[in-house]
Amino acid sequence: MKSKLLFLSGLFGLVASSQAAVTLQMSSTSNFLTNFLNGAGAGGGTLAWGIVVDASGNGFQGTAENPYMPFGNISTNTAGTVLSTLTGGASDDVLYISSNLMNLTTNTNDGAVLGLNRVTNLSNIVYGNGVGQGDIYRLIWFDVTNLSSASAVGTKYGMYELPAVAMVAPWGANANTLPADPGTYSAAPASAGADAPKSMGFTLGVAIPEPSAALLGAIGALGLLRRRRA
Repeated sequence: MKSKLLFLSGLFGLVASSQAAVTLQMSSTSNFLTNFLNGAGAGGGTLAWGIVVDASGNGFQGTAENPYMPFGNISTNTAGTVLSTLTGGASDDVLYISSNLMNLTTNTNDGAVLGLNRVTNLSNIVYGNGVGQGDIYRLIWFDVTNLSSASAVGTKYGMYELPAVAMVAPWGANANTLPADPGTYSAAPASAGADAPKSMGFTLGVAIPEPSAALLGAIGALGLLRRRRA
């Protein structure tokens, strides 16, 4: 009988642990994380956003030259989706998308500019796919204004890493690393004061050539033009 009780308690413990979740509060009533620009480089509009986690600690693999690929719908996702890149296949970067679209700021406290986008909460994050406490994450936002859009080649997105500001207990780490599971944590102190504009420097499934490669291409095109004129 005792062994059965121990088994049941262990089973219930596994179920409880599988349902544990983390909530990240990016803004507060006094500290706002704002100034996320859309694909046209302007403020305004309520954009979809979330976080990308570097699950293996080897750096984020989605770059301008090797961007992330489309991943299905841009909709609420708190279980985590492993992203793929244009040239490298599946990565170890995991995407979570908030159920809360960005808000428009309604005042100028905290140095925020009136009308520019503010991130709020990302709730019920379930660690998995190698994601855990201490992993570095970045905010990611997309040039879409609803949570029912399909990600597609050509969709612009941006990434922003919070400064490595030391957080107090129970976080126990820097603001740009994931805290312990479970719990609700505020990263708002890391965004105190005015926020610089944050632009979208990436496009799903479309590589942006390095400046040197673009320059070589332009030189080659110029040489070909001269040959034709000759």
